[in-house]
Order: sequence, then structure tokens, then C-alpha cells
Amino acid sequence: MSQKKKRVAELDIIRGITISLVVLGHTAMPDRYDVFFSHFRMPLFFIVSGYLFSLVKYESDVKLFFKNRLMRLVLPYFSACFLLLGMRIGMEKFYQIDKGADLSFLLFGIFNGNGKYLVVDGPAWFLICLFMTELFYLLMARLLHGRPFVLKFVIFAAAGAAGAWIGKSVFLPWNMDLAMVAMFFLFIGNELKRVQFFSNPKLYYSLILLSICIYPFTSGMNDFADMNYRKYGNLFLFYLNGVTGAFIVFFITRLFTKSKIITFVLSYIGRNSINLLLFHVGFIFYFLTLFNERYPQSITVNWGVAFLIGVTGSLLIGAIIRRNQYLRLLFNGVPLKKKHQELEKKTA
Repeated sequence: MSQKKKRVAELDIIRGITISLVVLGHTAMPDRYDVFFSHFRMPLFFIVSGYLFSLVKYESDVKLFFKNRLMRLVLPYFSACFLLLGMRIGMEKFYQIDKGADLSFLLFGIFNGNGKYLVVDGPAWFLICLFMTELFYLLMARLLHGRPFVLKFVIFAAAGAAGAWIGKSVFLPWNMDLAMVAMFFLFIGNELKRVQFFSNPKLYYSLILLSICIYPFTSGMNDFADMNYRKYGNLFLFYLNGVTGAFIVFFITRLFTKSKIITFVLSYIGRNSINLLLFHVGFIFYFLTLFNERYPQSITVNWGVAFLIGVTGSLLIGAIIRRNQYLRLLFNGVPLKKKHQELEKKTA
């Protein structure tokens, strides 16, 4: 495997691990595991997003950023939310279920974008938050272009502190306060890309070793972390645990690449991470909960089984979406293929 393909495989595996941890976090997994993973699962998501973010491309063309990222992040968010809203209304009317949330509140949650109010699909907050995080980061990076790394580090950390302070009083629409906190992780990921972290053995193993020495001690020093509800605990420890935990996952990922089966499974999950994010709670777990409420004595699902159902069900939905280019556009943000491209594919 070439170095470039190996790095791509590693990133897919990392995304597979990350979204799997997110799904696990929405099951009834034991608290000790949930607390342990909470320190780095969402920071890892933002760090990987930062690594994949094309700063050079967008720095000189902000209009291109809006064109691409509105399609890739915001369109799937609204498509999934309104689909799941319609499904929820239909199911609850058919089964005469009163969940205590009227239509106006459900719509408010969708347009507000905060997971706290997003009843129809809580995890989808990440897409709106990532869009705002990338936008803020892009604007800041343009202002700080050519400045020393240390200055950028301090400014992004300070912006995060300001966002955490705002979040104590109010959750701003479209997660703007949270985006200020998440910018730091996006910055770290983008810097890792700049220094070619995965292909720089000396830097790679130095940071991995340092993280292995730090994380076991500092992870137990902070409280349960939940970015969606602005629960950071000590912000310094939150940032430290998020970054060092991510580096340890990077190291585990490289070990996983030695197994073809693990690489295949986690890479496949990673490439379908948006479908798992959008559908494991709002669709799969919704129907699982509905089924258990109507037939309480029929089946008992523990957190491990719920995780497998959530992942498998979301992957099946993703397989359906991939078969139609219009569904790919709406739910995955993939541009429509032009007619000549489709003709070339058919005649190839």
C-alpha cells in the first residue's frame, strides 16, 4: 500500500472509530466507559475535520467555501431533519402517541440547530456546528495568515475560552458559541496536515509517546464532557484530553491497519459516517424505542446490541441513499452527476 493510500485508509478508520464512539454514547453503555470516551470522541471528530479542511483552497475564495460547505453540511442537515420530522408526525399520529413536543417547538429546534432543542435528530447538531466552526476558522485564518504558530495557538485557545464563557449563559443559534470552542480542535487538525503529521515518523511517534504519558493521568482529573450541552469541565483539561486522546486513537488506528478485516469494516463505517450521524438516533433508535414502548415484554436490548442495530441500520439506509444521485445530494451533499459523466460510466 502506498503512503498516500495508507494515510487515506487511516483517516477513514479514524472516522469509523469516532462515529462508532458517538453511536455508543447514545446507548445505555456503562457510565465509566461513557465518561472515558467523552473526553476525546467529539474533539477527535473536529480534529479529523480540521485535517481534511482545505484551508488553502478556501482562504482565497470564501464564496467557494459557502458553495461547497452549504451543500456538504447544511443541506444534509435540513434534508434529514425534515424527513425525520415528517416521519415522527406520521408515526405518532398513526399510533396516537403524545411525545409532549408540539410542531412549533420541533421546528424551532431544527432552525435553531442546537442539539438541546433538536428533538427530531439530536446528533445532527454536529453538521451545523461544523459549518460554523469551519467558517469562523476560515475567517480567523485569513486574518492570521503568516503569523507564528504560537500566536495562532494562543488566539484560538482564547477564542475557545470566550465561547465556553458565553455557553454558560446562552446557547447561541447554530452553535456559534460552541463553534468558538471547537475552532481550537479544527486548528490543531489543520496544523497536523500542514506539518504532514502521518508521514513524519519523528513528529508522529514523539506526540504519540507524549500523549500516552499524559492522557492516563489527566483524563481522570476532568468531569464528563458533552460539547452538545456545553459541559467542558476544566477547559484546559478538556483541550488537553481531547488532543492527547486523539493522538492515542491515531496510534491505535495504525495498529488496526495491519488487519485487513478491521481496516475494511472501520473504513466502510468511516466513509458512511454522515449516514450514521444522521440516522442512528432519529430513525433507528426512534423505531427501537417505539417498538419497546408498544411491546415492552417482547425484547430486551442491551447497549451492545443497540449499538450493532444502530450501526447496521444506518449503513443499510446509507446503501439505499447511494443508489440514487438525488438522495446522495440531499442527505450526503454529493453534487449531481452531469449527463455526460453518467454516459461515460455506463459505456466504460
